[in-house]
Amino acid sequence: MDLTLLSRRISPLMEAELACSDALLASLISEREALAAGDAARIQSEATAKAEKVERLETLERQRTDLIRQAGYEPSDPSQMEACLRACDPPGTLARTWSSVLERMRRCQAENLVNGGIIELSRRHAERALHVLRGEAPDPDVYQSSGNMASANGRRPLGKA
Repeated sequence: MDLTLLSRRISPLMEAELACSDALLASLISEREALAAGDAARIQSEATAKAEKVERLETLERQRTDLIRQAGYEPSDPSQMEACLRACDPPGTLARTWSSVLERMRRCQAENLVNGGIIELSRRHAERALHVLRGEAPDPDVYQSSGNMASANGRRPLGKA
């Protein structure tokens, strides 16, 4: 593929990726605010909006990677991605846009991890409250060797007295 044509085709895709990643970041921040407020309707709304943005980002990524592969580069290899961007855009505008996309996606990942942690804490709190309401002893927090929480639901008694 002609590098000038590649530059003209990839530039709007990367700009769209940047705009969509900004929108995803805003959704993640709004989701965290809804989680903190315990606003179930807003949490659901933000989860739906977030899923739509992720789907759009995946579509844009497929289009971008297809174009880069057509030009003979491997987009999953950072050095080849950089070489492709340098070759089709010597002034570096695409490289700066790409750097912004990557930075935004790192921020999205960090926000998503925070939100996941809030959801997990809320889940554990609700589970403990259910145990209390049922008159059951809550399961203690136990960690597996991997560092993940182990479920005590599958425990077997060690013996009978």
